[in-house]
Parts: sequence; structure tokens; C-alpha cells
Amino acid sequence: MDVPARKHTASRTDLRRRNDPYSNQAAAPLSWSRPQPVVANLRARVLHKGMEFGVATHDDQDEFVAGNPDSEHPASLLWRAPASVLEHLEQARNGAPIALTFQARGSVSANLPPFGGPGLSMRLPPQSFGGNISVEYSRDAWTTMLKKVSFGLHVLVEVPLAPAPPAPWNDVWQALREAHESFDQGGTTGWSSCVRSIRLALERWQAHEREQQGPGWNAPARQDREQRTAHERIDNLRWHLLQCAHRAAHTGADEWSRDEAVLMLSTCAALLRYRNP
Repeated sequence: MDVPARKHTASRTDLRRRNDPYSNQAAAPLSWSRPQPVVANLRARVLHKGMEFGVATHDDQDEFVAGNPDSEHPASLLWRAPASVLEHLEQARNGAPIALTFQARGSVSANLPPFGGPGLSMRLPPQSFGGNISVEYSRDAWTTMLKKVSFGLHVLVEVPLAPAPPAPWNDVWQALREAHESFDQGGTTGWSSCVRSIRLALERWQAHEREQQGPGWNAPARQDREQRTAHERIDNLRWHLLQCAHRAAHTGADEWSRDEAVLMLSTCAALLRYRNP
């Protein structure tokens, strides 16, 4: 991933004197009147939430020489991160937008102009410099970059809901809103609160609109339901999702809408994320 910075490409200057008897190549005389700034060892540590995820460097050259003190030139740093580092970073990001801090470091010196006409220049001792740059990426921008480097599969599906309808549906919307807020809060407390609010939303939905399971389906006894493990309950979801998907092979395309496709895609992706094979 390229990080904007400063860049200057300078051709090498032959420092040999003009008409050097030991050289068959004529050298251009050095003749400038102002110091030439030199930036070297430019690099940046890549940080997220205080944790380091590698170093961005410049591959093309070790130093940049400017024509005069007023020169401005763009540069780019390349951050090479193996899959293991990106996986660690994705765990730290945890599905949220990401903010990276680049701790840029380098050294600066200057070539002094030749004294008394064309000749050899002198370089001042280098001085270290540094600064921090923070860059924020939205979920869409970050996952798009991950796709470009073929890292993982990120399924981002927007589910737009209309404003809360009248009672009794408004109570369902309220519970869903609280679940969303808890999810954004994150952490174990936020996520457990999210699931509890989802349970409340589904109970309120069920209270005024019972599920229609279709012929041949019998609800398990309460004792059997309570004995099911978390994994078995997730498998119940997976089995019913498969039954929903079976219809696509036996119906026309005009019988399916985007809303149904969003439901199937987002649920399947979430189930695979939970399974994490």
C-alpha cells in the first residue's frame, strides 16, 4: 500500500574535475550558488491502536537531493505486509473503520556549493527529523484495498430499513436500534448487549406475528430446545438457510428480490465467519 509523502529523483553528478587526465569521460562542473537539501533514510513505522505492523520504506533510492532550499517534491513509501501481519491487523480492526499512524523518520543535511568556482562540494553532517501522520480509512475503502491485494473475502452488505412503522412494529425497531448501538460500542459488553437486544426484537416480533413453519414441521419440546448447545443452534440457522436457498433451483428469477438476496448473502457470510474453518 502506498503512503503519500515526499519524493525527489535526482541524477548522479560526476564529482571528478573537468578534463581529468585519468578519465575518458568529461565531468560536468559543479556550479550552484545555494545549498542543496538532502533527505536520506526516509521510512515510517505503521501503527494501529499503539501496535506496530511493519515499516514503510522507499525502494527506489536512499536519498533525495533537491535543487535548492525551496524545492518541493512528492515521495511515496511502500508498506509490505505479509498475510500474517494483515490477519493480525484485521483482528485488531474487528470490522470497524481503521486509523493508521505513520511515524515518519529520516535525516536531513545539505550539499554546500563549491567555493571559488567549479569543484567538489561539501556535505553538512546529517540531522534526524520525524513526524506523525494519521490516515483514516472507511470500511469500504479499506476492504477495497484488501481485495486489490487478494487478502480474504470481505462481504459488506447494506441493509437499509425504513423509519419505524406504527405500533406494534415500533417496539421491534427500537430494540434493533439498541442492538446496533451496542454493536458499534463493541467489546464483550457491547456484543452481549447486542445479542440480548436482538432477542428482544425477535420476541416482540413473534408476539404479534407468529412464524409459519409450513407442513410437516413440529417444534421440539422445550427440554430438547434448552439442551441444545450454541453450536447446534447455529447449525439450525444453517439448515434453515439451506432450505430457503433450495427454492432458487426450482423457481424463476423473477420470484426473487434484492432483499431476499441480501438476507441469504449476509447470513451465509456471517455463518462462515462464525465457523472460521
